[in-house]
This record gives sequence, structure tokens and C-alpha cells, in this order.
Amino acid sequence: MTSKTTLPSRFLGLFSSFGLAIVLLACLFLLTIFGTLYQVDHGLHAAKERFFASWFLWTEVGGLRLPTFPAGMTCMTLLSMNMLVGGLLRLKISRRTAGIVVVHLGIAFLLLSGLVKQWTADEGHISLAEGRVAETFRSDHLWEVTVFEVTGEDSVEELVIRHGEFADLGRDQRRRFTSSELPFDLLLSNFLPSAMVQPAGAEEGGVELDGFHLMASPPDPEPGRNAAGLVVEISGGGSSGRALLWGFQVAPWTFESGGRTWAVDLRHARFKMPFQLRLEDFQKEDHPGMSMARAYRSDVTKIVGEREERIRIQMNEPLRSDGLVLFQSSWGPQDAGPAGPCTFDVAGSRVFMFGHTIREGRAVRLSNASGDWASYEERIPGTVEVRSVSAATTFYARDVTRDGFRLSLRVGGPVLPILSAGSGHILEEEPYSVFSVVRNVSDKWPEYSMWVITLGLLTVFVRKLLGFARTQGRRRAVGDNSAQGVRS
Repeated sequence: MTSKTTLPSRFLGLFSSFGLAIVLLACLFLLTIFGTLYQVDHGLHAAKERFFASWFLWTEVGGLRLPTFPAGMTCMTLLSMNMLVGGLLRLKISRRTAGIVVVHLGIAFLLLSGLVKQWTADEGHISLAEGRVAETFRSDHLWEVTVFEVTGEDSVEELVIRHGEFADLGRDQRRRFTSSELPFDLLLSNFLPSAMVQPAGAEEGGVELDGFHLMASPPDPEPGRNAAGLVVEISGGGSSGRALLWGFQVAPWTFESGGRTWAVDLRHARFKMPFQLRLEDFQKEDHPGMSMARAYRSDVTKIVGEREERIRIQMNEPLRSDGLVLFQSSWGPQDAGPAGPCTFDVAGSRVFMFGHTIREGRAVRLSNASGDWASYEERIPGTVEVRSVSAATTFYARDVTRDGFRLSLRVGGPVLPILSAGSGHILEEEPYSVFSVVRNVSDKWPEYSMWVITLGLLTVFVRKLLGFARTQGRRRAVGDNSAQGVRS
């Protein structure tokens, strides 16, 4: 008499089979190879998003977008199910198999920690010069739209629209955003993750507005060098208007509504930290006779209210606190000195600089051999003063661009339009330290899973060792009895 195989048992057999595990591991091996090769031309972030942070690899076939290969999310999810089903349901749990079950649980927990990180983690960076304080970190690839009232105060209350709320708005797609704190509605459309702005007539395509084209541009392998763009429109409150927003724009778009002045800006997403961080000292050691760094470290002060704690962050020794992990990742400027001649091009209130890249919040001095070389316009509530730029004038970059940067007289201060400038000037930048930041609730989970796996392997090892010892003891006893029988 033969038993009939049921559908649930077939399903269970498929998802717990060794064959499925081998196929999934082979797929992950291929994804690792293809992702590494893809990274060479497209960068780490693009490779991670396409091969590991998605469910499938997609291919255009006859105008249709079809899934052609399982990506990292699919493989890891199925592998987790295989570990759980094969290790818990099909394997009979007993004292004999306890260690193997624990190992399966540890591996499944390790895979789960990666999935939680993928779905919940916030990643970005902080760059600090000595003596500076940071309370937020900035994403390299996520954007946000901020709306605030222009009051002339140092601090303002912002309304923030996060990246995920407008990132799916393709061409001619619009979404309305409202708030009881605003006298108008905001409409966002035509989002481009990598965009450029050109004068109208330079090229065809894109969105044309106010004499400019917002057009898609090839993405840079480094996410922080891409500038997003979109179209913003206001309606209601007796006001209407439409403008282009660009990640590298010099100043926010401002307009009047309800008798007040408002501003809308597109910038890299920022995340609040549960503490403040002040850089006290940065040290870099080079290999003898070379400019290549052998080690670099930062002494920082963690500030929570009135309490301060001195901490050292260095390679392979991050700061872990309050769900954040801060790694010592880089420093700047790379040559740790004057950056050399740069060319400045001034058109209206837009300043473009060629030959150098400045991180947001960095202090810079612009000078030449003759001292005064330019003037800038500083807006003080009720007045506007034109002042000279000298070698002693210190500015702070307000935004990072590949072609230029915004200027202010203090960190986070209002943008100062440059009225005149020239070429061949020296730009000198303060040394600074760069920290990669990850907010990850599952940060310690891989460590815990390793302890679980270690416990399972030790259980299996001890059981095998004790079994081997018992077997050898029995064999020795049998041998001794045989020897006694021969002598008798």
C-alpha cells in the first residue's frame, strides 16, 4: 500500500530541500560577480540597489519590462525560508539534533538581520572640522523638499517632504501636499534623481520653465555627486507660481503668500541624531615616504544635554550609541593644504567654481596675492550692505556640488550673493574629518547570531566528541576482554 503525496507535503519538501539551498547559493554567487563588475562603471550604490536591494533583475523585451533573474532580496528571503523549514519542520527535534537546529536558527537570524537593515536603516555621513558641532547626518542619495517661512532668524521651523513621497513622480505625474500650517498647497512633479539645468534652446527635451531646461543626466557612480531635480507649483492662499528645483541650485525658490515670504528648497535628506558630536582633534599618519594614510583617527565629544563624553573613533573602532554607528571613513582636503588655483565664474547670484569640491559646512578662504578681489552682498534685516572679500574673510559652504557651492558667513547661515570675482584665485580649506553614519536597529544582531551559531556548533562538536569517546571506550573494553580470554 502506497501513501499519496499531498500538496502541502510537496510544498514543504521543495522549500526545505538541499537542492533549493544549492541553487540559491549559486544565484547569490553569480549576483556577487555581476554586481562587482557592474560597480566598476556605475558605483557601489547603484550596484547594491540593482543586484541586492531589489527582488528581480529586469530586462526590456519588446517594450515590456520583464523579470529575468532573482535578485538579492528574493534569494535571501527564500534562503531564510529554506533554513527555517529544513531546520525546524523537516528535521525531527531531539537531543541528537539539538545542535543542528540551533545552527539553523542562528543562520536564519543572521539573514533576518540583513533584511531588517535593508528595510529600516538610514545611511549618510558627517564631515566636521576641529571645534565644529554636528547634530544631523546627511544622506548621499536620498532627497527631501523643505518648506519654511523666510523670517531673517538664524533658526526656522521647516516642513519636510521625504524622498519616498515624491520619488515615484515621473514625467507629467503630480502629487499635492497640504498642511494646516501653510496658506497654500504644494504640487510636486517630474522628479529626476540625476538632473542638469541648461538655458532654454541649448538642447531639446526635459521640462522648460523660466528660460531653463530641467533634463535627465547620466548618473555619477558617486551618489553624492548627483543632483536631483523636480518641478514645484503652489496654489491657493491667493498665490500661484511654478518653478524648477535643482539639487545644486544656489538659493531656494522664494515667493509671497498670505502676506508672508516663503521658501521651498530641494536638498539631500538630513536625519536628526539623538546627540551632538564635536570634533576635538583629527590625526592622520602616513606610510613612511608616502602620502598614503596608514591610520587616521578622530577624538570627539559626544554631547547629550549637559553631559559630555570624550570618545576616540578610528579605523575598525566605530562609535556605537543610541542606535547609531559612526565609522571613521575619510578626511579632507586630501592634500591637507591649499587646493591650488581655481576659476570662478559669476552670473547673477550664481557662483560656479571649477577644479575643487567643497563639502557642506566647510570653512573656506578665497584670496589672491593682491588681497581684496571681490565683493559680496550681506542682507541684514532691514538693510543690505555690500562688503569686500579679503584674504581674512572666511565663508562656509552651504551645499556640495560638482561645479560650485553656496556661501555664507556662518555655518548654516543665509546665502551671500557674490557680486564680483575673477580667475586664478587660491582656495584654502580647513582640514576636516568624515564619518559614515548608519542608523540600524539590527546593528548587533549579526553578533548575536554568531553566538547562537557558535553555541549550536559547540553542541554538535561536544556531542560528537562524547560519542567518539564512548565508542573508543567500548572498543577498548572489548579488546581488553579478548586479551584476557586468550591468556586464560
